[in-house]
Amino acid sequence: MPRPMTSKHRDSAVCTMQAAGATTTMASMFPERRASPREPLRLPIKLAGGATALTRDISEHGLFLFVPRGESVDDWLSFEFAVPQAGLKFDAVGEVVRIEPGMRQVGVAIRLHRPRLVPVD
Repeated sequence: MPRPMTSKHRDSAVCTMQAAGATTTMASMFPERRASPREPLRLPIKLAGGATALTRDISEHGLFLFVPRGESVDDWLSFEFAVPQAGLKFDAVGEVVRIEPGMRQVGVAIRLHRPRLVPVD
């Protein structure tokens, strides 16, 4: 069942601390825990249900994307995007691990499950 963006994931949004004129994000205070490095990638992707999102980055095990504010996000998402130059499309199921509310859009961190590249139909 879909849930609004103001769900349990709100508490895990990035926190910012300011001290002596410097801004430090909580993320920069802790060592990298990702299984694989993320690469910048800006692509529109279609979510199951018809909504469109925009990726920020992707790795072997996850991706981060933005959805318009007001869209609901399930705990699991199905999505796909085309790689026309290669004649392929990427599709996967992903587990939502973090939601970062924003003014116009909402950031969603996803752990990939069953990612695959398949020929374009």
